[in-house]
Amino acid sequence: MYLSSRLDFCQMRRMDGFCLHYLLMILLIRSGDVESNPGPDRNVSEKEFLRLSKKIDPSFYKDVGINLDISRAELEQINERSQNASDALLTVFTRWRDKQPQGTDIRALLAEELESSGLEALSGELLAGNLVPRKIQVLLTETRNVSEKEFLKLSKKIDPSFYKEVGINLDISIAELGQIKERSQNASDALMTVFTRWRDKQPTGTDIRALLAEELERSGLEALSGILVPKHTDKTTSSPSSPNTSTSTTTTPNTAAAASTTTCTPQEGLLPSTTDFDDILVTVAKRVHKESEIDTLGKKLGFTQGDTYRYIATNNKTQSVTYVGTLQMLRDWRDGQISSTEQGALKTALELSGQIRLADDLFPSS
Repeated sequence: MYLSSRLDFCQMRRMDGFCLHYLLMILLIRSGDVESNPGPDRNVSEKEFLRLSKKIDPSFYKDVGINLDISRAELEQINERSQNASDALLTVFTRWRDKQPQGTDIRALLAEELESSGLEALSGELLAGNLVPRKIQVLLTETRNVSEKEFLKLSKKIDPSFYKEVGINLDISIAELGQIKERSQNASDALMTVFTRWRDKQPTGTDIRALLAEELERSGLEALSGILVPKHTDKTTSSPSSPNTSTSTTTTPNTAAAASTTTCTPQEGLLPSTTDFDDILVTVAKRVHKESEIDTLGKKLGFTQGDTYRYIATNNKTQSVTYVGTLQMLRDWRDGQISSTEQGALKTALELSGQIRLADDLFPSS
């Protein structure tokens, strides 16, 4: 009845293009070929694969690979040819994806295999689509572009081991990254192509500088991100009591402790300190620099060994040892604390991990 009435309507209109399109949609909906609410993409982006590979502890590599029907021999070959465990897992994911028949619900199937591997939390994140934060495109009346000279400097400063991660974060597919690399003279030349190709894909009015800085930071290149978009912290100064009184910088125990030397390379582009307590966290990150010390402190703060391993790995991602991973660990811990008790909790953790002197410097007894 419903369909015949629509046919009568279309006969009156002599079956013009609108009617043909209208009838086709009705037939598709009635046959079940069109979802009224299609929901999220059932595929998994390479950016999501990258996030997964970084979140999974290396000890799960074989379990995940075998559950994804990758043989032990192939897993060993992948591992040998990869830069690190994360890179190996990324290859496992994409190789498994490419073997699936067309129409496979990649997201649901991968989530199921992650759960089978004992990674229930990541399985849930994948199904919910929460692995990659949704970005709000920044549009300005005056575009902040990045010159090709700046792209060139960046490409020369970035270690080649970051090539794939930077490219994926800039939404360049792994296949395209491989093609670019093959056609380039060297890693720097390949990165230059990645940057310019990504830039050319952005809509008019995009804040290229801010967006690129965000993706570099996401790739673990906080220092270079800070070069693109410098992050400043305000200095606290005492107000002069009279015109003849000079302005002086107020020194607190926290800032004094932060000035102490460390074997880690100073980092440009770290997230700006938003509170006095964040200054303390920066100081701790600088002074607790041995891997064994970071591991011990991480455990006292409630992190698993796998968690601390990932934070330490972040410190070692570049040729120079940094404290970026340690600082991230401390900030992640702080996010679960209550502001009224966080200082006492940190002092206790420092003391329990053997950092008595540091605890006394940061939290002197009254």
